[in-house]
Amino acid sequence: MAGRNLIHRAIQTAAVAVTLGAFAVPALAVTCEEARSLSAGQLAYWGQRLQVPPQKLAALLQQAFCERQSSSVAMTDRPDRRSKSIWR
Repeated sequence: MAGRNLIHRAIQTAAVAVTLGAFAVPALAVTCEEARSLSAGQLAYWGQRLQVPPQKLAALLQQAFCERQSSSVAMTDRPDRRSKSIWR
């Protein structure tokens, strides 16, 4: 009986942890403003950890979080292609 309660409690704890994690993840998103506001010391620290020169890291952050990559996101219209039903 004690083992069954332990398993039930572990499942409840895991469910709570997953739910809290799901709500915390969007709050950790990086914005362009945050990427630009990193100090020289922070860039040096993360550059050393990632083995990238601080100037290169700043350029990568600028490109990743501040520049829009419309060519990679845009989808072209393909009127010549029909959608195929998966239920045939």
